[in-house]
Order: sequence, then C-alpha cells, then structure tokens
Amino acid sequence: MRKLIAAILILVMGLGMAACKKNDINVKELQKINGNMLEIHTTPQGPMTEEDLEIYSTTITVKYSGEIVFPFNDGNLDPKMKDEDYQTIYGICVDAVKTDKFRDYSEEVDDGTTYSFTFYDENGAAHNFYSGYIYNNKELSKILDIIGNYSID
Repeated sequence: MRKLIAAILILVMGLGMAACKKNDINVKELQKINGNMLEIHTTPQGPMTEEDLEIYSTTITVKYSGEIVFPFNDGNLDPKMKDEDYQTIYGICVDAVKTDKFRDYSEEVDDGTTYSFTFYDENGAAHNFYSGYIYNNKELSKILDIIGNYSID
C-alpha cells in the first residue's frame, strides 16, 4: 500500500512539474522585444453623437517591455506590470491566437462597450483575436481587470 501511495505521489508531482514547464513564460526575454504586445480598443455603443464617440473611444497599449500606455497618461507615468500579470496576459493572448479560441464567441447586447483585442507576436505580426462585447467572458475580462489595476485614475 505504501509503495502504491508513493508511486501515485511521484506521478502527481511529475505531472504537476510538466504542466508548470509548459506554461513557463520567460518574461525577461520577452521584455527585450521592442514594440507593442497588445492593443485594446474600446468603443462605446448606443445612441451618441459622433463627437461623443470620438471622445469616449480609447486604445490601451501593453508594450513588450511590460509598460501599459493609457490614453490620457503622461508618457512618464506609464506603469509597468508585475511579472505574474505579464505572464497571465501574454498566456491568454498566445492561447487565443494559437487556438483561434474566440472565433465563434459573441454576446448579444444592446449597448455598453465593445472591445477589440489585437496581439502582436514576437515578430510584430498583428493578430486581432476578438472584437465585441466581453461581459460574460472570464479570460478577456481578466485582461481588462489586470490592466485596470494599474490605471492611475
């Protein structure tokens, strides 16, 4: 019985370690890349003037360096993400592009805000992996929640 328990523990630990290696993202290496990693364009929906649409539509940029560029920040105030947050956002983006995860995802909503997520791979190629509402999507909302934690307003 002890041998069986020991074998199960070794198997579980081995699988756990293998899973960690698959998701291991080298943040320091990625941060050496110049350029944008993710752009999120927000557009309010519903009745409004063209002027209001222009005022309230924004783009938030996440750079490979880890800096987050908010539309109304002075460039000297761009916060830098923690490695854990960087890994989460990068991982969601890479998975979304590789698996085309959000191709058939949509939400039926009358108004609010729509989002367009564009990931730039390590070579600078743009991949728009989702455009639309995200009220019921935990992964896309998680990206916004993480970024929102760094907002200065």
